[in-house]
Amino acid sequence: MSKMCEADEKELLVYVFRKDPTILEDLQTHSLRKEVATFIFPNYRSGDAHRLVRRLDAVHKDNLIDSHKWTVPQEHVLLDSLVKCYMNTADSIKISRAVEKVWQPFLVNHGDYINNCLESQVMLVINTGGKDSLQIAKVSMLLEQNKLVQEIFQRNLEQVMTWLSTELSALLKLPPITLTPGQAQCVYALVKISLQLFQVCPEELGVHIWEVSEKISQFRHSVIVVVESLVYILQTQGYHTDCVLLCGTATALMLNCCRNVEKAVKSFLVILYQVLCADSTFRQELLEQTDLDTRQQKSVHDDLSLLTSSRLGPISLIRGVVACGRTDILFADCSVNKGTSQLLFEHLFEYICVLCRGDITLHYQAFQILLLWYTKLTKTPSSLEKIISTNNITSTLESTLEIVVLNWDSPVEDVPEAVVDIFSCMMSVWETMKDAVPDFPSSILKLLLSTQWYVKGRYRILAVLLKYVDAQKVLDGNPEIQAQLLQCLTTNHLASSATNVYRAFLQHLKSTFSTDIWNTSWLPTVIEGLVSDNSLLRYNTSLHWIPVTFKLLPMTSAAVQDHLSAIMEDPKSPISRVRLLCAWIVVSKSVRTIAGHTNLFNSMRRSSRQKSVPIHKVKADTSERAFLFSECISKIEVSLLMECLPYNIKIDSAPFRQHLGSDIRKLLVRLRDSCTTLLKSPTQNKDKLDCALDFVDWLHRLCIEFLLPGASYQRRKGSLDLLHVLYESLIYSANSKQRKGYVPESAEKLLDFAHSCKRWDFFCAENTQALILCLLDGAEEIQTSAFLLLTRYYTMSLDDNLKTPHRLCCHLLAESLRLCNSPKGHEGQCGAILCKLVFQKYVMESKIGFSICSNSSSNDYSVSATQNASVNSIVEFLEMLLSEVERYMSESEKDLVKASKKYPIHGLISAVTQCLTETSDLWMTPSPDLVHVSEQLVKLCQQIIEKMLNIMAGVAGQEACPSFAEIGMALENLLSENQTDYEETTSLSPEYQYMLSWCWNNIKGSCTSLGEVTKVTILSGFPISVATIHSISATFHTVLTKCRHKGVIEGCRSAYIKFCSALFHSNQRDILSVPEIALTEVLSSLKNRSISSSVTRRSAGLPIIIQAVLVSEKKMKKTCLLSKAVTSLFEICELPLDKDLGVTDLPQVHGLNILNSLFCDASLTASLIGHTSHAVILVIQQFGSPSWAIRNAATRFFSTLVTRIFGQKKSHGDKFCNSVTFQEFSSYYPDLPPFMLKILDEASEGDVMDISQIHAGLFPVLTLLSCLKPMDTEDQAVVRQLRRFHALMQPFLGSPVYQLRHLVASALVAMVTVQDMTSSVISCLHDHVTSLKTFNNICNNSLHGYLIYIHGLLDFIDRLEDQEKLWTLLTKETWLISQNNGMVSSVYVKILHRLLIDCPSVMCDEILEFVIVEHCTRGSKQIIGNSVYCEAAVEFLFESYNRNSLCLYGLVDKLLTFNNVEARKSCLEKLPKFLEKPGKNQQYNKMAVMAILCNCVKKENKQCLCTVLNLISSLYQDIGTIHKDDLHNLEDWFSSVNYEELKSRDSILVSVIPVQAVLIKHKIGSDGNRLSSTDLPVFCEIVNRFSCAVNESQRLSAVKALQIVGKHLLDLAVTESSQNWLTSLLESVMVLVQDEDTDIRLETCRCVSCINWEEKPTPFSSYHSNVCFELFLQYMCDNFWGNLQCVQFLYNQLTSPVSLQTLLVERESSKYQQLFDQEDNSFFAEKIYNAFDIHKYLKVMLKRCINEKKTDMLSKWTNSVSLNQIKDELENLTSVLQSIPGGSVVNLCSDNTVLSSICTFLLSCDIVAMVTNSQTIQAAIGAIVQIAVFHPVLQQKFETIHAEAFADS
Repeated sequence: MSKMCEADEKELLVYVFRKDPTILEDLQTHSLRKEVATFIFPNYRSGDAHRLVRRLDAVHKDNLIDSHKWTVPQEHVLLDSLVKCYMNTADSIKISRAVEKVWQPFLVNHGDYINNCLESQVMLVINTGGKDSLQIAKVSMLLEQNKLVQEIFQRNLEQVMTWLSTELSALLKLPPITLTPGQAQCVYALVKISLQLFQVCPEELGVHIWEVSEKISQFRHSVIVVVESLVYILQTQGYHTDCVLLCGTATALMLNCCRNVEKAVKSFLVILYQVLCADSTFRQELLEQTDLDTRQQKSVHDDLSLLTSSRLGPISLIRGVVACGRTDILFADCSVNKGTSQLLFEHLFEYICVLCRGDITLHYQAFQILLLWYTKLTKTPSSLEKIISTNNITSTLESTLEIVVLNWDSPVEDVPEAVVDIFSCMMSVWETMKDAVPDFPSSILKLLLSTQWYVKGRYRILAVLLKYVDAQKVLDGNPEIQAQLLQCLTTNHLASSATNVYRAFLQHLKSTFSTDIWNTSWLPTVIEGLVSDNSLLRYNTSLHWIPVTFKLLPMTSAAVQDHLSAIMEDPKSPISRVRLLCAWIVVSKSVRTIAGHTNLFNSMRRSSRQKSVPIHKVKADTSERAFLFSECISKIEVSLLMECLPYNIKIDSAPFRQHLGSDIRKLLVRLRDSCTTLLKSPTQNKDKLDCALDFVDWLHRLCIEFLLPGASYQRRKGSLDLLHVLYESLIYSANSKQRKGYVPESAEKLLDFAHSCKRWDFFCAENTQALILCLLDGAEEIQTSAFLLLTRYYTMSLDDNLKTPHRLCCHLLAESLRLCNSPKGHEGQCGAILCKLVFQKYVMESKIGFSICSNSSSNDYSVSATQNASVNSIVEFLEMLLSEVERYMSESEKDLVKASKKYPIHGLISAVTQCLTETSDLWMTPSPDLVHVSEQLVKLCQQIIEKMLNIMAGVAGQEACPSFAEIGMALENLLSENQTDYEETTSLSPEYQYMLSWCWNNIKGSCTSLGEVTKVTILSGFPISVATIHSISATFHTVLTKCRHKGVIEGCRSAYIKFCSALFHSNQRDILSVPEIALTEVLSSLKNRSISSSVTRRSAGLPIIIQAVLVSEKKMKKTCLLSKAVTSLFEICELPLDKDLGVTDLPQVHGLNILNSLFCDASLTASLIGHTSHAVILVIQQFGSPSWAIRNAATRFFSTLVTRIFGQKKSHGDKFCNSVTFQEFSSYYPDLPPFMLKILDEASEGDVMDISQIHAGLFPVLTLLSCLKPMDTEDQAVVRQLRRFHALMQPFLGSPVYQLRHLVASALVAMVTVQDMTSSVISCLHDHVTSLKTFNNICNNSLHGYLIYIHGLLDFIDRLEDQEKLWTLLTKETWLISQNNGMVSSVYVKILHRLLIDCPSVMCDEILEFVIVEHCTRGSKQIIGNSVYCEAAVEFLFESYNRNSLCLYGLVDKLLTFNNVEARKSCLEKLPKFLEKPGKNQQYNKMAVMAILCNCVKKENKQCLCTVLNLISSLYQDIGTIHKDDLHNLEDWFSSVNYEELKSRDSILVSVIPVQAVLIKHKIGSDGNRLSSTDLPVFCEIVNRFSCAVNESQRLSAVKALQIVGKHLLDLAVTESSQNWLTSLLESVMVLVQDEDTDIRLETCRCVSCINWEEKPTPFSSYHSNVCFELFLQYMCDNFWGNLQCVQFLYNQLTSPVSLQTLLVERESSKYQQLFDQEDNSFFAEKIYNAFDIHKYLKVMLKRCINEKKTDMLSKWTNSVSLNQIKDELENLTSVLQSIPGGSVVNLCSDNTVLSSICTFLLSCDIVAMVTNSQTIQAAIGAIVQIAVFHPVLQQKFETIHAEAFADS
């Protein structure tokens, strides 16, 4: 009877969830699935939440109450289930609220029942699940968001507090470092509940805390215990940062419970004092203590200044009070002395300032608190008035400004951003009282404008300040701001900050409606940025400035477009038309995005085929067109896309591919949404729908066609990316895990409609096969991308989706095992991913079981499959693979050499690992059998690693780390033992390569497997023995310390980090301690010097062990082990050095190398910043070590530290942009200045002139100081400190060490304030330069040092008056040039050069020029620094001539006729740069220089000859003409050289060939001076040889020659047939246009674009490289269709010197003869796609010959072709292809080399069949095509070609 009632009561559940019966189960298990998936797969994105919410909404819409008359028990069953689900999904606010909606209708009648159910569930957690962190966290979330739960806690407060105090007390008894992750989460959750209770029940709890009572009840005791626990957490080090911060907030809320404001203030100060005194124990009675005395308050200040990040308790308490403290408490009086008054809020500001000036590790928290302080102040105006009345606000603003300036470029992450927010709040405070301090903004502005342009913090602050000053006045008074902002856009580091400043100026203009002012002030600047020569400036202008301009000032868009149009229409515009077009597209795109309209299609078509316009910009314009209105795609858009997209998928720029994918996604989303709307009236909208559907079909087909084997990486990657975009935009998936941009269900209607129209057959058999073949690609990105497509979207079983005669699953598994059995690493990876596909699609989804049988003779497999296999088919499959691994291991015992070739192991290990660890659903519900498989795999991997290490160690054994030589000897011994005919040779034998590769691949693969398998096993929650974990850890350590192979060590590193990360997630204390034990063992072994082996090479794997442990700990947001490790490493580095260094590595070296690796790790930067000072001091001390190894390690570590402190070295032009001042440096690292001062003191005690007495720490100290920039300060304390440094360093300017003088000079400049720069130069000149003029024995070193110092000072002098004054003084010191020391003279001339550039008003007189020139003529090798002086002198003279607008002819002629070789070299090197500068005489200068150079060719020695020739060819390309006399000079020189000798000297020939091209070009155009018969053949042969050369300079030379004369040679070949040099020229162009180097392709495209003929498409200045190959073929087709040489050349491109049969035999026989395959294609060229293009145009050419009856030419060509050989080849190919099993996906034709050879052969046969009209050949081709074993795309192409040939015949 009861069962009947129960069934009746559950009837409601069945009815309510009839449409979705599994929803309750999914809700109850959602949290567990999410936790497991997140732990095991860090990148896992759960789609459960979104789907569950939608399912619950569907249930809610069914109107439950009105649907049926239900009994009360039935409704109670429903509500019970819903409340349980509500508890289970509390960790997701969206789902829990959706559950609430479902029960909402029942609240009216069943509110009490729901309340009781909820209370029972909550109290059940408190009573029984108190130690489950997940459950406690859920209760906390409910307490935060549900009022019913809050009422439950209020009713059961005493019980809750008892539970809370009990749990907290128990957990706090454990040391924080020993807490497991689960226990740490429990502490956090309990603290959070305490905080929430102080919010929910303040009065109830406040009574027990603050009211004095003699009787202590259990309730009161529990409350007191909780309070004391909170303070204990604040006092104790080691708790999680988030937990401590939460605890501070909870304590602040506890203080809020106090009704007595005075008592609350005193209690806060007492608690803060107690927290700072960490060794004292807090008791609640201390809250009754009186005020802190003066000594205790001073103690608080002192203790706060000494805090570090290891003690966050006091900071979190202050943060909590500032953020959550009651207003009346914050603004209460807290003064100690009577008669004085100070608010607690002001007192807190003092504390915060102390923290902001304190240890750098606390700066993040300190500045966050300061921001909270100002935020609180701005939100309480009444309190602000109270503070203003105390007259302290001025000092508050000044203190804040000082902190802001010191930290606006802080190295601490997020502090600079916080500083900006603080400054903004501070200015808001100032605005309320600006009458009191009216000049405050102007003083800040003055400070900012005096700061160097490259300081990022300057712009952050300026952007905020402009709101409080007249921005237009600032701009008018400082016009250099615009130029500086453009300079900022030339570096990504400053671009965003500069944009913020620009935005601030625009906002000011917007507020004043001053668009005209923008046109006057900013339009030229914006245009300059858009069309600049600097590509980064153009990009950042278009990315940052253009959108913000049009958004804030929309009317400016017309002005920009009109201005650009006017420049484009101006024929005299010096700006490239392509660049202008690109700028116009950028502007139009922004206009369209903002305004929604623009007409750009004509320009888009024009730009889509040009090389310089980024096609993604064209694409974006189309994709974003009327995006807001979801307008359907138009026919003109489709035509544009179909025209440009095919040429822009094969692009070698990853950012471009990302932009293209993003824009295509926008377009497809727009298409999808518009078509979904159009489906409401499909008949009326038929044309629009057809256009959209056809475009998607075309795009999908294009992507599939571009996946051919042999396609370049770029083409495949771009196509697969677009396929992902297409599927993600159009295919609805119920299991989608996208968080944003998911496809709506309405997309299914569109897909169904497309299917009904016989379109969008995305998942057909042919497409599936194309993607499967992508898994065989050698690139991991291609494999992964194709695998994801197959598993996500090809949802049907592949066996049903591919119609094959035999079971596809068996075929794929057999092929995967065959590939896994390959010794080649990339083939093993292909087999592994193919095996994973079979595992996921068949074993897991289709429950198919497999059995395999191996063929020992051929190493192939036969596979059989069973449908509906046993439940354990997954485990059986994995065990089957493991049994194969064991078989391979046993085979290796018999014959190692044979095993290295035929039983490689690593492929199968990778397959098992990927199947076991990379299938997301496998470990959601793991079974013990699965864990057993994991354990088996772990043991096998350990055995493999041990075996491989033993093999390579040989007789040395594993105790030592064998060197590469020892490994080689061990392997040679094994080979000689196993092969009697083996002989050692100087080269590596194939057997040796196989053995070595076998060992390394197996070690690397096994390490990866250990890391992955251990990770999923531990995180899935299954128990694993501690002994196993220790053994795995020991295996990792063995590999890391006993291997030298970098790839293996890096692979092991990645796996070991995963291993350690998994251990840190474990809740088993024994497992959690394993990383710490490993860390301790390594550090102890170093301290005890117990590491006996020498691993050298930067300590090999030792740093990785330490780094992996610490990085893994950091991911858990802990740093206890990090502090311990760094401290131990410092101690190791400071160990005394042994007298006998021995042969092993020193522990100090290991310590420095490990520290270096830690400081190099970006993820540890924030945690290590507090140790930086100690590390710098340590490493500088190690520079004095007697051991070279220690000094070497210290040097590397010091380099890392300098980068960490100052960032990457930045420069602008020839100036370094140091942005850290001495004051900032001292603030960040206060321990370093005193130490450096001490080093300088010690260094100054020695004799400066004695090199042997140079202090070891001097160089690093000077390096640090030289990285600083001068300060703009008047603080006398700082100035005195700078002068002390200055006085100690100045004597070293006379050091005999050249590099030391430079360092000292740079460091001295940083020690001079900006205000003293000019006076320092003058005093230095007077005291140390001019005064030496009368001395007989001048110390040149000292003079040189002081001049370098003066040169450095000039960088910071920008006042014209000062520059003119210094020019006058310096030009009087020309005696410095006459010194017989070129180094002194060169610096003096450089100083003059700098002033000449910076100061436009100064002019160089003739006497000075004469002195400089004359000194160049006297130069000789005997003069020290002659070359340096000549270089400086030439630069100065060129600049002087340019300033005076003088012709260069006389100067260059004079310089090049000097006997001083260095002067000539300098002149030739500096000429190109100078001639690029704009000037009215530049064209004349270039012609004059050309004449001089041509005249010098005959006289110049070999040392400068190449430079002269390069200059001649470059100038000729620039000006496009040459004088007859100059041409005769070149011809005379050319006729005088031994050309045959030059041909063998490529280094000179590289420069000669472009000049020879100039001569040939003019000979072609001259009737009186004809070419000899050998000129062109020899020239074209050399160009052809250079075009295929490995040397890049040779290929560039070939391109340059083609640009000069290529067009003219082709024109000559068109007019004069039978040129024997034509094929060399054609081949050169075709090779170079597909070169791997982007620049070479670009230059070749310019050459091709210059070729004009009647049938040429629309001419452009330069075509895209993907267009040029086809364009050049079209040119050949139109102009050389009747040229036998050209036809023969193109036909040869389709043939191979090796017969196809020979190739097939070689590919099969060489399987185990060579380890590495030779690439068939270059990086960018694609033989298979080129073949179809060549076939297309060659066919057109020959058809035209047939139609024009060119019988002689055709017969000659036909006679050169062997028809019988072709027929034999076709017959052999037919038999080979027929032997391939029908329907097989992976076969012989999957090989890139084989496929491309077959393809070119069949295409050449089609050509022959057409010309000879051979039905036999055509029939043979047809028979081959009918076999249908090719790639689907190729099969379709061949069928089309054969059909066309049949129709023609």
